[in-house]
Amino acid sequence: MARLQWRDIEPATFVENGITRAGYTWRFFGKGHSTQEARNELPAPAYQAIIEWLQISGWLTTIESGDPIFIGVPPSGNLLDQHKPLSNSSIERACKVYAKKAGIDPQKICVHSFRHTSAREHAAAGADWRVIQRLLGHQSLQTTGLYLEVLVGQADPTASLLEQRLQAVMSK
Repeated sequence: MARLQWRDIEPATFVENGITRAGYTWRFFGKGHSTQEARNELPAPAYQAIIEWLQISGWLTTIESGDPIFIGVPPSGNLLDQHKPLSNSSIERACKVYAKKAGIDPQKICVHSFRHTSAREHAAAGADWRVIQRLLGHQSLQTTGLYLEVLVGQADPTASLLEQRLQAVMSK
């Protein structure tokens, strides 16, 4: 997500159980430094949050196709002075700052924790393992199975606290 560009988000039509709905997909290049392109649905609240961010930053009317959506703050403090994407390390630092503010030990959480939470929540909601495999970008269903065996059913107090705090924020 750190390198997400405006052109990576596209309108899409989804059909589920015979019901058609409009939405968006986002393009990414797999886990790590993969060159394999993939697309996933961009949930409506995430799309709306991106639009609100672009409005607040004053960039919605000037953003170009190849511009990163999430940009680092240049020394001037003016977001429009620089179009460099956020670095992974700045995102990791922010994650730890917000974890601490939420009462979570920053040493027990990292950005990758959200990947674990997503996989566990999809499994708990009854998602097919093939869907989870696609979301995680695993080539093998066996890898996804091993991943879920470790994550599902194990109490993780930090992840549980994070999920509770996120639900409280989202319900406001």
